[in-house]
Amino acid sequence: MTDYSTLEFNDDVVAAAERLPPFPRSVLRLTRVAVDPRSGLGDVASIVKDDLALTTTIVREANSAASASRSRVDTVRAAVARLGTA
Repeated sequence: MTDYSTLEFNDDVVAAAERLPPFPRSVLRLTRVAVDPRSGLGDVASIVKDDLALTTTIVREANSAASASRSRVDTVRAAVARLGTA
């Protein structure tokens, strides 16, 4: 196990970290859902659909060439199902 109390940080790295915007609430909620073995696609889709930026990204990725699907998805739940919850 790493003892993080002995790490020294470069001042530039610390300054850059302090300028980072806070995580959106939806990211924190998704993190909690991701570690809960009782959660499923519906839980993830519910969180994603409440965040316009996440919805746009998830649906776009699900419809991208990388997903290698012939059919187009048009719902958040279908996009999450195509991409998976991992």
